[in-house]
Amino acid sequence: MHVDIHAHLFHDAFNDDREDVLRRAEDNDVTVVNNGLDPTTNTAAKQLARHHQHCHATAGLYPEEAQRPDQDQKQAAYQQMRDNEFIGIGEVGLDYGYASTEDERQRQRTVFK
Repeated sequence: MHVDIHAHLFHDAFNDDREDVLRRAEDNDVTVVNNGLDPTTNTAAKQLARHHQHCHATAGLYPEEAQRPDQDQKQAAYQQMRDNEFIGIGEVGLDYGYASTEDERQRQRTVFK
């Protein structure tokens, strides 16, 4: 058995072949962990997990999303992280690769405290 611990099969890029990708994974004994990026993709990852036995979902809040001022979205993501259907928390934390200024880095630190 193999595990892909960082997938985003809910992404639009998989719209044409998502089911084929999932079938190939199952046929080859690959378990897939889809990591949500925000409330919308967290829900999409959870839906895939509900419909495919070899899929699991994590709830997350991508660092770039966390820097945006939308408090409702942040709170929704934090609430999802408490949902037992998710196997963990993924796609969170400080990502200074996308934060080019100290102000952006400070916003990330503040959000993830």
